[in-house]
Amino acid sequence: MKGAGTLVAAAFTHAGGQLAPGYSPGKMTFDAAEDFSNSILAMEVAGGGGVGGADFDQVVVTSGAAALGANTTLNLVFGYATTEGATFDILMATSISGTIPLAKISFSNTGAGNVTSVIVSYPAGKVRVTVSTASTWTGATGTDWATATNWTNGVPDATKIAIIPNVANDPTIGSAAFARTVTVQSGAVLSIAVAATLTIDGSLTQGILNQGTVENSGTLRIGQTISTGLYGILNQSVFNNNTGGQIRIDRSTGTNSVGLYNYIGGTFTNIGSITIGASASVGTYGVLNNNATFNNNTGGQINIDRSTIYALSTQARSPIWQASPLGQQRQVWELTAFTTAKHSTTTRAVKSGLTVRRAAGFTISVQAISPMWPPSPLELGEVWEFMASPMRPYSTTRAGKSRLTVQLQSGFTI
Repeated sequence: MKGAGTLVAAAFTHAGGQLAPGYSPGKMTFDAAEDFSNSILAMEVAGGGGVGGADFDQVVVTSGAAALGANTTLNLVFGYATTEGATFDILMATSISGTIPLAKISFSNTGAGNVTSVIVSYPAGKVRVTVSTASTWTGATGTDWATATNWTNGVPDATKIAIIPNVANDPTIGSAAFARTVTVQSGAVLSIAVAATLTIDGSLTQGILNQGTVENSGTLRIGQTISTGLYGILNQSVFNNNTGGQIRIDRSTGTNSVGLYNYIGGTFTNIGSITIGASASVGTYGVLNNNATFNNNTGGQINIDRSTIYALSTQARSPIWQASPLGQQRQVWELTAFTTAKHSTTTRAVKSGLTVRRAAGFTISVQAISPMWPPSPLELGEVWEFMASPMRPYSTTRAGKSRLTVQLQSGFTI
């Protein structure tokens, strides 16, 4: 439905169709509470004057609540060169219930539109869109991330996309830094120093896209308060989590979402600490290694919770763990599957695949709520699948764990 004017809410049921206020732009008004939980909202922003119905499309509920839900979709079109931080209250009501899922928020530019990122927030009685344009690293005056003159659009904050191209001065984060998402382009290097932090929240795509090199010796936090898109980290090149480095990933969302995705040709090396899904689900995979190299070296620790199907998954070229030999005579690995109340109905429903390549004899045992397999020697290249008891629901973050204890007798890769 398209147009402007006032609608009698009691006579209007929106059941999956598109609502497009005005004639580019315009205002549509409902005289009582209205349910938009199954609506597609098509909204245009044509100017920066800040007037709903004149500069941008707006829906108004004059008396009552506006309900949003899991099936609410928001499609935004920007037709002018907006400024950083500009806001547009696209829906106003006495109160707002629910939110619009991040995966159902999209935007595009037409004409002079220049928006690179949007944030949708919910102040009292409003659905507010805040726009962001990217800030690109130039390194014009040095290597300090926190120096505004090193960026095209100022030091990134929690609303901005940070783009790191290959320039003479690579950035180093030496204190607390923020971004909505970070892209490290081919040939570029991003360094996070000891005691420094980088916090990333609210991306629609991924927290970090690394096509160059990332050196983390500090703390990297991704998805701590709101979703970080489909991937927490998407690594396509070289990513080193160094001694003392800490990575914490939560809230990757969407179909086949991944906390840490080591993509084709990438090399991820961990000597520090990686915690995935400690506070919220990361979706389908905790760690996905796709035709890439993942080194969890001596001193490296990885904790995975709240992945809905696979804690660890490797595809094709190599096992997900490639440190060889293991640095200790006894190491404990924990694999967790579902954390929601769900029974496994088949032996493959909630598997975590681990490929072990044997260079010489060693023993392996599994301990869980009750052992799934007795201690036994592995055959060369054998794949083991670890599950919780199929008779017990996964009701807590610890209930579904399977503990794998490896006792090293001589060198082997795992």
